[in-house]
Amino acid sequence: MRLRQILHNLLGNAIKFTESGLIRLRLTVQDRSTGSVLLQWQVTDTGIGIPESAMDKLFNPFYQVAGVPSGSGAGLGLSICKRLSDLMGGNIRVVSEPGLGSSFSLFITLAVVDTAPPPPLMTLAAADADAPCLNMRVLVAEDNLVSQAVLREQLEALGAQPTVVPDGKRALDIWHTQTFDVVITDINMPRLNGYELAKALRERGVNVPIIGITANAMREEEQRCLAVGMSAWVVKPLSMDMLRQALVAHCRKANGLLITTPPPTLKDDQEGWIELSQAMRQLMSKTLVTDIAHIEQGLSDMDAIVLRQRLHSLSGALASVNAQTLHIFCQQLEGAIYDGPLTTALVQQIRALCVRLAAVAKCLSD
Repeated sequence: MRLRQILHNLLGNAIKFTESGLIRLRLTVQDRSTGSVLLQWQVTDTGIGIPESAMDKLFNPFYQVAGVPSGSGAGLGLSICKRLSDLMGGNIRVVSEPGLGSSFSLFITLAVVDTAPPPPLMTLAAADADAPCLNMRVLVAEDNLVSQAVLREQLEALGAQPTVVPDGKRALDIWHTQTFDVVITDINMPRLNGYELAKALRERGVNVPIIGITANAMREEEQRCLAVGMSAWVVKPLSMDMLRQALVAHCRKANGLLITTPPPTLKDDQEGWIELSQAMRQLMSKTLVTDIAHIEQGLSDMDAIVLRQRLHSLSGALASVNAQTLHIFCQQLEGAIYDGPLTTALVQQIRALCVRLAAVAKCLSD
């Protein structure tokens, strides 16, 4: 995911500043040993290039090269790439000549592991054949033309009806012209950015879910998104599955469609988990038992705040061990509590979650 974020930013910049010629992405093996491999991802373009005087500041947050076209972003993309690369023990190098183009290279050493052959790939149509249609109206605020087209196609493929506008100002202007079930907004846009749009909608009493889309995966981004009233944030590049999960987790209309499906088995709930040591298995089991007790107490008191907080915390813990099935279910329930009252049906769903968690806890303990 982190590699995708870096390449998404580098390729996005290349497309943004290249009017003619070509953009090429190469992946090469620079060095290989028994247990590791040094890989180089190189993004080369024939764009406007970068002057030598700007090289030292290129990866600084909010820095923009003088003379670049207006509306080219907030100047965060390359600083995010640099930070993610550093956190993974890699580095980014750039070579550029004004008028001739630029070449950005990402170098990262990765471990070589033996894995089982992957299962046969399924087509998108087959993979999504049993997924319910998300029949909802979605307002999308996105200034990039390519991202607009991708989001429109993804939402239509999921059964949604998207209305796409180029910035937050336009989104505010058309908000009252029709009924929307959810808002999806890019963070960095001209005229009115995603933060400002979310804040303005909340100040007008809008209570539908607002989902922010950003290239920044840092924790402070989540805090800033939630502080202005967003329900959630997702990181670019956005896959169809990520988009569906976000809508299901936070939009009551979509949530009702998926929560009513048959619950997975214990085997399904444990599929995809990272390998845990015996000590970690015991800790996870003990934590789940504690979470179940808190949730049951919250149900007994019909305390929506406690339930929401506990489900949010539990969702994060499950995500950390890649327990995707349970993680998504917790998000769905948290979103349902946020959107409406504790109905009898919702209480039954939460109790069903507790039963599944108890089975997993027992299996981990055994």
